[in-house]
Amino acid sequence: MIEIAIGDDLTGYKVLEGASVAVPFKKATVNLTYGPEPILAEVLEITLSGTFSQIAGALSDLEEISLRSLAYSEGLYPAPVYLRFLRTSGFEYWYTPISNIRLATNPDGIKTHPKGSLLVYLHYTRPNYFDCIRSELPLTSKLDTNKYGGCRVRNHTGPGAGDGNWISINPDHFQTDLPTPLRMEFTYSTVAGHFSDLIIGSIRHPAAKPDTPYFANSADFAGGTLTADPTAIAGQYRARSWTATLWTSLFTHNIPLASLADFNFHAFQPILHLHNISTYNDLYLRFHLRQGADVMYLSDPVYVEPNSGYVQFPPITLPPREYLREFAPQTITAAIYGKKLSGATYYLDADQIFYFPVDYSVMFHGYSEVVATDVLVYSGRRERSNIRKFPANYEISNHVRQGGPLMLYPRQHQRFFFVMVTAPNRQIVIDRAASIRFFYRKRIRVL
Repeated sequence: MIEIAIGDDLTGYKVLEGASVAVPFKKATVNLTYGPEPILAEVLEITLSGTFSQIAGALSDLEEISLRSLAYSEGLYPAPVYLRFLRTSGFEYWYTPISNIRLATNPDGIKTHPKGSLLVYLHYTRPNYFDCIRSELPLTSKLDTNKYGGCRVRNHTGPGAGDGNWISINPDHFQTDLPTPLRMEFTYSTVAGHFSDLIIGSIRHPAAKPDTPYFANSADFAGGTLTADPTAIAGQYRARSWTATLWTSLFTHNIPLASLADFNFHAFQPILHLHNISTYNDLYLRFHLRQGADVMYLSDPVYVEPNSGYVQFPPITLPPREYLREFAPQTITAAIYGKKLSGATYYLDADQIFYFPVDYSVMFHGYSEVVATDVLVYSGRRERSNIRKFPANYEISNHVRQGGPLMLYPRQHQRFFFVMVTAPNRQIVIDRAASIRFFYRKRIRVL
């Protein structure tokens, strides 16, 4: 090992062994443990050589680092303590976060310390991995290809050249042995508007997949009247009216075989996007899956909030249930059913069903608005997020994170979907736009 150091990204690092080591630190030997456990216990042997005062000062430094680690575990310090390694001169550093730090010495330490030498044992626990330095990922969307510095998205996916609310990552553009957390910088760019909540879902495949399976537009629906409107997703919506107070089929669409194959038994949350907001206070919807006349799946009823612009249904695996996977699954029909208490004629206008992947998802629930040039920063490594204001360059915390972390998986094509929700009317305004950057750290198990 060329260099061993201990510290954190805010206060800095103290070199324990290496070319830049300072008195009284002389030598450090780490006894790495390898095994299947997610958390490992290890010991770092540190040889100190110098005056009595120099050694006492080094012990104080190590105890201070231990206290910062304890403060981080209690939420009182913002950064974890790391052991940092340099394996070969001229190459990158590797880091592992350590906790439960405890200093000890050999029985003769009380005798050798006054004479100018001391052997110290640093006991600690660490997760079963090492992370490399941070690197930016090239991202692809409908507007940009393999883009660094900000990949552009809009708040819906449609046939338009720039209408895409997703980014994809090609495994040829990154290298990691283990799944590794992502850092995201989400810059909101719509001047005449804002959003409150940000919902992110991801799906991964061993090969690249198109975006078409995840979106069923109104032209694909049966039920109601197909109505042209340039402000709707894909320029059309389905206008549906009904009077019955029983559960009534409102919209249906067939999920193609190719889409079911791409879904590949992942979990999805169907989202019905309403072209015109619903103002009723007694409307409930259900999501059905059918094969012919046979019902395969029936969701719980979902109450449609008055003045809401979309409806989220409970998550479901697609295709549903277990298959032997010896042949392709049969075509499935999806249906939206509605029920109301009033006998009056009700109207519902919908332009898209979005199959939002939730195997790996996170929601940032905002209690204040995000406006143009605000940057939502999320660090999966530190499990923290904030809003960075520009150009003032200060940060605030105005979101509560639910779910996550966002992860990058080795040798997998990954697609991330973004939904910006306004408050208080809970709408997905389709012209909202943003620019996204993702960063990662290569992660390995064996140093």
